[in-house]
Amino acid sequence: MLPQPPIEPFVDPLLDPVCKRARASFYCGLAGFFLGPLAGIPAIAMGHLTRASIKKAGRNARDLPYACYGLILGYTNTFILTALVGYGFLGGIRSRNLVFTTQTSHVATNIAGAVDSFYLDYGSFPVSGSVDTTFDFLNHASKFDVLLGSPSGATFSPSTPRYLSLRAAKNGKHGIVYDASGTKIMGIFDAWGNPYRIRLDLDMDGTIHVNGRPVHGKHAVVWSDGPDQVPNTTDDILSK
Repeated sequence: MLPQPPIEPFVDPLLDPVCKRARASFYCGLAGFFLGPLAGIPAIAMGHLTRASIKKAGRNARDLPYACYGLILGYTNTFILTALVGYGFLGGIRSRNLVFTTQTSHVATNIAGAVDSFYLDYGSFPVSGSVDTTFDFLNHASKFDVLLGSPSGATFSPSTPRYLSLRAAKNGKHGIVYDASGTKIMGIFDAWGNPYRIRLDLDMDGTIHVNGRPVHGKHAVVWSDGPDQVPNTTDDILSK
């Protein structure tokens, strides 16, 4: 008679910790489709522990299918739900940047329009010069105080109208920062907290070069560094 493999004694699944862990992995894997990683991660952990216990003890594979199903379900629902959350997060960032881009373009256009209106009234710019020059609204903001209707020492009409009205910045973002008197510009910032830049056609040739690109027929071009907050990149937002 051929030798027979030893018969493994019956173990009550309700009492065997390995068996209970294998089934718990499977049930947690199922629950992961409703509870997400809260159940999916325990399914993965208990599935691996069960496989290791079976291999170490040299037991038969009676409990292995539950552990394998638990692993498959756990990894699947954890990956799917994580991907959905990540996609939603990235979608939220894209939507926010789209809104910020629209708002920033509007503000840049308002600033450029204020300079145009000032030029039409006075035949000059708020700053003097004979070469196209770039200013930023942090270090050079005070040069444009006149757009608020406050000449700040310049010899303009005492009845200078207010050319520029913007919302006040919040936390240094998306708006204008005034001094305590409200008559001087301390800074004008885009939705990402960076100062706007402006380049004036001081040589009066009808062309302004912004980041190496010519813009024709404008007295002033205002722009933001855009969502990447890096100067001279393709996502810079220019006034219209």
